[in-house]
Amino acid sequence: MNASKPSKVVVDANVLIHSRAQFPFKKALIPPSVHQEIQSDISQMKMQKLDVVVVEPSKNSVRKVREKSAEINSPTSEQDEDALALAMDKKVLLVTD
Repeated sequence: MNASKPSKVVVDANVLIHSRAQFPFKKALIPPSVHQEIQSDISQMKMQKLDVVVVEPSKNSVRKVREKSAEINSPTSEQDEDALALAMDKKVLLVTD
């Protein structure tokens, strides 16, 4: 098992909103829909401790996530779908609550 910390991950808004600003990763990718959720001053300060990059997930990956969500009857938010799709696109971990 590789115990090294990931250098890059996709995070959802709750990680930035509710965390203690101690992150085991250096770079966070977030889709625009998640970025729009992060509005508090505290969350913005937490973002400054990371290298945060806003990246649009591919339409194909978003479609796949929505199809699977419907298939298993598991309603998801647009933000969750976008974050998972982005993690699939970049082949990195998704950090969520």
